[in-house]
Amino acid sequence: MKQIFGLVCLSLMILVGCQAPAAVDTFTDADVAAITADLEGFTTALLEGRFSDVAATYSEDTIFMPPYQDNVIGREAVEAWMAAFPSLGEMEFSDIEVAGTGDLAYATGHFRMTFAPDGENYIEDSGTFLEVRERQEDGSWLVIRDIFNSSLPLPQ
Repeated sequence: MKQIFGLVCLSLMILVGCQAPAAVDTFTDADVAAITADLEGFTTALLEGRFSDVAATYSEDTIFMPPYQDNVIGREAVEAWMAAFPSLGEMEFSDIEVAGTGDLAYATGHFRMTFAPDGENYIEDSGTFLEVRERQEDGSWLVIRDIFNSSLPLPQ
């Protein structure tokens, strides 16, 4: 009986010892802070018309999904899209949630902005957004997917 018990214990120790170690999640509070700061910098750069700075937060092969339009693919195309967008008056994010695991993260929340499609009269829009980000070798978090949607009905 002692031999059987010993074999069972030895077998269990071998099985437990052969288990792969649990993955360590390297997503930290510092990552949340960095992504949140990127969103604030995005807003400032966009309002100041620094579209190359805005585009620098996107990966080379990003997919940007604006409402009522086809996907915009690639950093250069995102920069051109931003530069062609009507003049912004205000832009702000709220209810931001940032989370992730390993080298992938997301940021989601609400936006509110005013813009002048005719170049003179500002209109307001608000809605939701979702960004998917990937950690780069230098520790930065570039946007690999970005979608935002208006909560307002289509104009008639």
